[in-house]
Amino acid sequence: LEISKVGGYSFDRIVIEMSGVAEPKNVRREIQLAMREDHPIFDHAELSTMITVVDSPHFFELYSSKHDIVDHQELIGLNDANAAAESMSLVERKVVDLLVEQVECADLIVLNKDDRVDDQKRLALKNIVSALNPKADIVHCEYGKIALDRVFLSERGRIATLDDDDDIREAVESAKHASEASHAGHSHGHSHSHEHTHAHEHEHAPNAAEKYGISTFVYSRRRPFHPKKLQDLISFMPVKNALRKNWIDHMPVDSWTLAKLLDGKLDRGNEKNELGVLHSIIRSKGFIWLASHAQSALYWSHAGAHFALNPLGLWWAATPKENWPDAGDLSNPEVVKIAKEFDKDGKWGDRRQELVFIGVDMVEEEIAALFDACLLNDEEMQQFEELMKDKPNSANVRGNSQSPSGLQVEFRE
Repeated sequence: LEISKVGGYSFDRIVIEMSGVAEPKNVRREIQLAMREDHPIFDHAELSTMITVVDSPHFFELYSSKHDIVDHQELIGLNDANAAAESMSLVERKVVDLLVEQVECADLIVLNKDDRVDDQKRLALKNIVSALNPKADIVHCEYGKIALDRVFLSERGRIATLDDDDDIREAVESAKHASEASHAGHSHGHSHSHEHTHAHEHEHAPNAAEKYGISTFVYSRRRPFHPKKLQDLISFMPVKNALRKNWIDHMPVDSWTLAKLLDGKLDRGNEKNELGVLHSIIRSKGFIWLASHAQSALYWSHAGAHFALNPLGLWWAATPKENWPDAGDLSNPEVVKIAKEFDKDGKWGDRRQELVFIGVDMVEEEIAALFDACLLNDEEMQQFEELMKDKPNSANVRGNSQSPSGLQVEFRE
């Protein structure tokens, strides 16, 4: 930028190519931090579009991987004495976890090496990627050849303006929309709508639900999970790091692959095994509320054979006024987003279960019933409420017809 300024010319676009193990959320986070700190470079440039290039013929294998990044030294260059320090920080991350982040955190997804997959895999790949990131633009190509006007979008991409919380909000809204459309007898429209923008495809292709039964739904509840019940349920998911006491009628994780699931060749145990429906889930993510962590939200992330449950910080209901954006001033759009997540008629604020499920031939009612069984029952809920009596909310949200947002945030003094 300095050279161009001296030379009296400017750039239309600057393309920054990251490595195959780049973490797009971290890149976005660092850029947004620099913008908030008024770094001078952002007087001349802004993050516009985030693009992910997918290796089409290897996607299914990588999605089914049970390995850590460290098991793929060719990706992170550990044999290279000049390997970047940031690459070393990835050694404990799962391959599928990074793959999913790269697909979900993109405005444009390029499905490369299109000539090396057959029609069946091509359609399945596009439908899965569309389910993981419904709002992304998707294009097939060969040898990375793609028209520049497809790469350089005319408007700023949405991903650049979002944060991690926004990512979850978008996923929930997209899943609710898709689920409602499906229940109303309509197809999941994202994949079809993209067909008209890609030069390679003009004919109508069967949508995901018609061809492979790929669907999505949101599990939402306002009651906490019992930690032991939830742990027992997780142990029957086909994930590498689950603790199992009983392998009877349970498929070992090493036998689970995305290709088998799509081809209907996955052995889910005998017909009496009600937990077999968990094997149809290829991705789940969102917030959960554990009774043992009443004040803190936990982030649930499951992809393929990888599962993680990590602390996110306090629920906003448990967060003091001074730690809210603009001290809870509803003129701030972020505060409005937060306030809308509160249960205005309940007493638990924004505490909730909100999980997005994506899978193949999922039976929503059966999966929801398994998770419902992990919630506190009425007797346990009474005990929980008794324990929480001396821990009132720091913040509550009520309806207010006089407010432009229709909401009012009240803080405990």
